[in-house]
Amino acid sequence: MAALPLAPVMVLLFLFVSRHFSPADRHMKFIAVGYATLLLLPACFAPHPLLALGGAGLKIVITLSLLAAGQRLRESQALAILLPGLFGVLLLALLYSFGLQHLLPFTDRLQHPYFTSISLGFTGAVALWLAVLLPRSAVGVGLRLLVGLIALILLAMSGSRGALLAVIAGLAAAAAQYVSLHWPHPKVRTMSFIGTGLLLLGGLMAGKNLPSFSDPVLTHLTSTSSNGRDITWADTLNAIQAHPLTGYGPFQLGPQIAPAQQVETCQWWPALEERGLTCPGVVKALNNTWLIAHNAALQSLGESGPLGLLAQVTLCAYLLLQAWRSRQPLLLAVLVGLFTGDLTDNVSMVPGPFFTALPWIAGGMALSQARASNTPRDLNFTPWVALALLTAWSFPIWANAVSQSGALGHPVQKVTLHEVIAAPVWKGNDPYPILLVASAPAGQYRVQTRVCNAHGTECHTAQVSLLRSEAKSDLLTARINVPLQLPVQQLQFIIRPAQPSLLKLNGYASTQHIVRWIP
Repeated sequence: MAALPLAPVMVLLFLFVSRHFSPADRHMKFIAVGYATLLLLPACFAPHPLLALGGAGLKIVITLSLLAAGQRLRESQALAILLPGLFGVLLLALLYSFGLQHLLPFTDRLQHPYFTSISLGFTGAVALWLAVLLPRSAVGVGLRLLVGLIALILLAMSGSRGALLAVIAGLAAAAAQYVSLHWPHPKVRTMSFIGTGLLLLGGLMAGKNLPSFSDPVLTHLTSTSSNGRDITWADTLNAIQAHPLTGYGPFQLGPQIAPAQQVETCQWWPALEERGLTCPGVVKALNNTWLIAHNAALQSLGESGPLGLLAQVTLCAYLLLQAWRSRQPLLLAVLVGLFTGDLTDNVSMVPGPFFTALPWIAGGMALSQARASNTPRDLNFTPWVALALLTAWSFPIWANAVSQSGALGHPVQKVTLHEVIAAPVWKGNDPYPILLVASAPAGQYRVQTRVCNAHGTECHTAQVSLLRSEAKSDLLTARINVPLQLPVQQLQFIIRPAQPSLLKLNGYASTQHIVRWIP
């Protein structure tokens, strides 16, 4: 287990730890059977049923095996064995970033041979939860301070805002549970929860006046920009529309949302590509399967439709309830924090880096630690927690719909796409030249160009261009060169804000253009 932070494939070793899954209570048995059924059923009707069924089976086996492994580990203090691996991750990241890549601290984001900068941020989040919440009997003060320092370095130098939000949510949940355990008087407990809520509200209000930094990484940590997530979410929603009820199957969404230039070319670890090691055959066969929707709700909808999303939120909600009943703040922090990370990433999607296994291992520990008597109230509360989780995870959908109406204090920009000037037929392999004419208030904008099939049911983002409308005139022109791939193609053009916030994700204007391409 100590090697989990060092190699993502170590997650699969838990398959050998548990030969069968034996839930501790009848409610978990019901939820486990429902989870498996709701993943397998839409897979039978996916575009490629055999691949979808295989992916669904793998996801079910890994998830339930990790839960079983957590049940066998039982105590949260068993997670202390991760500490050597966390130190190894930091050491390798520092050597790779500043020794091999010659990056500059806080100017460039911390990198790793196979972890992304975001993954390093969530590694720091896990390290901080362990440093703060591990039982006193599991780790001494000196080691606890060292792990805390590792956590702060990873969080600060990775520049991951999702990891920072996960840390805050996890520690807040742990603090709430601690309060409920140590101040059982009803009035004191009520006042403590009210105080916690006021602190969170004050933090959100203070977020409007975040301090400014000169270092790019620290500046990114305090930014509210979507950092390109709006395009990923829009492409995912576009892909979901083609198969809204069944999805494409687990691990089959990535090829549907891949950028156009990655559809035919294989890309894997940049550190190896830079040294001339191209994709092996097995990686080419799985090309783009690791691309994610960067949101748990969209990922589940794209893979298994509404039934798969129902299965995911129900299982996660029940584990959250059991973590609360387990009376172990570390388990609750891991679950709440990593499920919070699923707002803008897919940090509980298995298989993956070590922290994708942690919520399921922690959930298994919570199942074993929860009080033996299971009352109907446990199951009755699950739908409400699931509804809250679904509402939070689905924010790209409802934020997009609300922002289109100009709510949330965001006025709707008056942007109009007038015409697309381009040849109706194009011969040869040269990029296809297009002139886009629009009118927009002064400012910067992005133009997203999608390459679609003739019916517009399968689209891939070809490029994103940054444009500026000058104050003298609201005329906006964009010269775009698009590589063509299909004999008849539909091109879609969407004008978006240059720096969209997470609550303003919709495009300002869009149009489409049909071209016949003759190779």
